[in-house]
Amino acid sequence: MLLGLGVDLLSVPRLEALISRRTAHRLAERICSPRELDAFVSLPSRYHDPSTLQAQQTRFLASRWAAKEAAYKALPRWPTGWGWKNLDLQYTARGSPMLELVPPQGRDAEADLDPARVGLMLSLSHDADMIVAAVVAQREGD
Repeated sequence: MLLGLGVDLLSVPRLEALISRRTAHRLAERICSPRELDAFVSLPSRYHDPSTLQAQQTRFLASRWAAKEAAYKALPRWPTGWGWKNLDLQYTARGSPMLELVPPQGRDAEADLDPARVGLMLSLSHDADMIVAAVVAQREGD
């Protein structure tokens, strides 16, 4: 059963302005799941040039911001206690983005957002200074 469709268009310069006020690491701590935060923290080991690292950190955060905003719009209900950290963006071996729901620690999945029953399909596109994300949310078994 289709639950919803969400789309987000993000201006990368707008996110860069936010990063300049807060730092990339503080923003990552605010919006990233634990697994995403681990990946963000490991970026300096892969990118040694400061300008390349900054660009990759911005791209990393921009992708997650757009994807999570689109998912928030696609889901008809967002339970109390859930937030952007409960959405985890990873990539398949082929490079396709995938978005998963992760219940808050110490809590069972809400029936409406049980990761075993709710699937999120994500498409991301980057072009120049814009990122667009589209998420389709569906519940299996209905």
